[in-house]
Amino acid sequence: MKRTLYELSVGESGQMIGFADKNTEHTLRNFGLFIGRNATCIAKIGPIVVRSDLVVIALGKTLALRVYIK
Repeated sequence: MKRTLYELSVGESGQMIGFADKNTEHTLRNFGLFIGRNATCIAKIGPIVVRSDLVVIALGKTLALRVYIK
């Protein structure tokens, strides 16, 4: 079973391994989130706030559920 970005707990990290579809991949690539990069959950305040390298972004639940991690 694939784990999603939304399942991360605050302070937990995971490596992004895929996206649900090409549209999601394209959208997140525009924000600097790529397959192979690590993402760390820094807050869950409704949306999930993640850090990947120098990028900090809040993602809604629907979008975060479309990002697969390991």
